[in-house]
Amino acid sequence: MKVVCIIPAREKSRRLRNKNILKINNELLIQVTLNKSLKIKEFDKIIVSTDSETILKLSKKYSKILFIKRPKKYSTSKSMMGDVISHVNKELLKINKFNPTIIVLLQPTSPLRKISTIKKAIKIFKNNSKYNYLASIKKVNHKEYPKMQI
Repeated sequence: MKVVCIIPAREKSRRLRNKNILKINNELLIQVTLNKSLKIKEFDKIIVSTDSETILKLSKKYSKILFIKRPKKYSTSKSMMGDVISHVNKELLKINKFNPTIIVLLQPTSPLRKISTIKKAIKIFKNNSKYNYLASIKKVNHKEYPKMQI
C-alpha cells in the first residue's frame, strides 16, 4: 500500500489573513505540520499543495517534501478539497508515476494533532479495506495544552 500525505495550504483566508504562515510558539503554523509529517515513516510521499509563494519557498528547507503550485481555480474560498486532492493525484501521476492507496490529509490549522493519532489512522486503513474515509475529531480542553503564543 502506498500512503501519501497531502498538506493543503491556501494563501488567502476569509477570516484569518495568511493563517498558515502565522507563528505559534515561534514556528510557522505550516512548519508545525511539515515537521510532524516528516516524523511519520508510514508516508511514502509528503506533498504540500499551495498557491502561496511564501510557502513554496519553504521547499528549500524541506527537500524531502514535494511542493506543488496549486492553480487559482483550486485556491478560492469556494474550492472543494476533493478538487485539490484530485489535482495533487494528477500531478503525482504525471511527475512520479505514483498512485496512492491511502491519502492522509493534514491541515496546518490543526497543529495540536498527535503523531500517534495519525499512525493509528493509517494502521486502521491498512487493516480494514472496507473504509472509504476516516476523520479524527477531539473536543479540546485548553487546560491540557501549555500557553501558546500566536
